[in-house]
Amino acid sequence: MFSGLSDEAIGRLVNMLKHRHVRKGEVIVHEGEDADYFYLILAGKAKVIIKNADEREFIISFLKPGEFFGEMGLLDDKPRAASVIAMTPCELLLVAKKDFDVFLSSNYEITRYMLRSFAHRMRSVIRKIESLAMMDVYGRVARILLDNSEMVDGELVYQYRMSKQEFSEMVGASREMVTRVLKHIEEEGFIENRDGKLIIHNDIPSHKQ
Repeated sequence: MFSGLSDEAIGRLVNMLKHRHVRKGEVIVHEGEDADYFYLILAGKAKVIIKNADEREFIISFLKPGEFFGEMGLLDDKPRAASVIAMTPCELLLVAKKDFDVFLSSNYEITRYMLRSFAHRMRSVIRKIESLAMMDVYGRVARILLDNSEMVDGELVYQYRMSKQEFSEMVGASREMVTRVLKHIEEEGFIENRDGKLIIHNDIPSHKQ
C-alpha cells in the first residue's frame, strides 16, 4: 500500500499513526456510529458483519494483516455501514479523519490504491448478493469454500478457521443446514479435513449432485 511513497511522505504518515491493541471478540467499529478513524491491520484477523431487522448477523468478509477498513465512512461522511469484530487478538494502526483527508489529497498513489481496493471489495459484495439471490445453500457453501482457498504446496486449502456459527452467518442459512451440506460435500469427496486443514480436491459443483 505504501510502496510508492517517498521517504518524506512516509515520515508524514508515521507522525499521523496511532497504535491500538484489541482482544479477540472485541468490536473495533460499530455499525451506525460516526466514522472517525481509518484502520490498518498489522496482525490478527477480523470479520465484517451487518445485522438485519431481527438482529441476525451476516458476515460480509474477513480481514487479514495488510488489509484496511473504515475508509468508506471517512470518504462520504456517513455512519459506519458495518461492524468489524476481532476474530483473534489484533494489532492495528489508526489514522484520524482529519489526517486521512490531508494525506489522501497529497498522495495520488495511495488514493489510486484505495480506489482499486474499494472496487475489488464492491465486486466481492456483488458476488455475495448474487449468491444469496441466485444460489441455494449448497451453491453458497461451495462458493465460499472456493473463493477463500489458496494453493499451498500444490493443494487447494481453505484459508479461514471459523466456527460453524460464523460459517452459517456468512452463508446466510441455519447452522444445521450448513453442517448437512458440508457433510455431503465431504462424503462426495470434494473436500477432506486433514490435520485441521480443509483440503479441496476438485471444483465443487454449484448445486447438489
